[in-house]
Amino acid sequence: MKKAMILGLIAAVIAASFFAYRRLNPRRPNILFVLIDTLRADHLSYFGYERDTSPNIDAFAADNLSFSFAVSAAPWTPASMASIFTGLYSAAHGMSPPNNREQALKQSATLPQRITTLAEALQNAGYATAAVISNPWMKPGFGFDQGFDLYIYKHRVRGEEINRSALKLLKQLAAANRPFFLYLHYMDTHNPYNPPGEYAGRYQTPLASRIYPPRQVKYMQLYDGEIRYVDWCIGRLFTAFRAAGLWDDLQVVLTSDHGEQFMEHGNQGHGYRLYNEEVRVPLFLKFGGHQGRIDWPVSLVDLFPTVLEMARLRPPHPQQGVSLISRRQARRS
Repeated sequence: MKKAMILGLIAAVIAASFFAYRRLNPRRPNILFVLIDTLRADHLSYFGYERDTSPNIDAFAADNLSFSFAVSAAPWTPASMASIFTGLYSAAHGMSPPNNREQALKQSATLPQRITTLAEALQNAGYATAAVISNPWMKPGFGFDQGFDLYIYKHRVRGEEINRSALKLLKQLAAANRPFFLYLHYMDTHNPYNPPGEYAGRYQTPLASRIYPPRQVKYMQLYDGEIRYVDWCIGRLFTAFRAAGLWDDLQVVLTSDHGEQFMEHGNQGHGYRLYNEEVRVPLFLKFGGHQGRIDWPVSLVDLFPTVLEMARLRPPHPQQGVSLISRRQARRS
């Protein structure tokens, strides 16, 4: 009897210690990182664009934190993504290969193993890490898969296919007894502009507020159709998270790696200029119920420390960016 009482007391102490530990060390949050390739900020209706291109993204932005002047660290994918994944500018991470994928692979132009990536930092902290990628510059051979338990590359597939793969992964991630980090890279708004179905003909008239050469008018109509299509995909994705009961406590980043120029400064496309059209990108954050529009300028190098602060982690190496969470709190105090 006495032995049973002692065992019962020990069990009670262990249980109390466990629940106290859980209160002091709550489960780290699940994190969803959504990147829409080649999405310039001023083509979202949220930022005043005259076409209604982004109703789902607009609703998400209005409910959370939006950044009016976010800029990418580079006007093309490899350098920009390396900055997002490391919190460093190109001069520090060195990932700025020649603009030819085959030549870059031959020259071993990859993200350095010596730098701890965002996925590696989260993985080391116990996160299940997964990604679905559709940009050829993000193939495993370029080193962006460092730190991902699951890294699925699907060559330039539509947003609906990204969603299907993501929701399959979500079942695995939700079943694991640990928090997850899910990175999704949509490619629809990248050239060639070829929106599916009714999105191809959605915008037929020229813009009222801007004048462009005829070829750029056509390009822009199709580009905006791609935005409206991927916006629909994002809406479906968020709905699926809500249906799975994972939305309320989910931390979310939604951004782009760079923008797109339509000859405003002599270039069609991206990768060669540092004007707003090529480097100003949308950035929206969902964390802790915070809302509001931030009008001071920020950089995508800030996302590395920001995501780690969302996960209550310290950066594993010196950063060239600053956490947008801490910076916002400091400016408000």
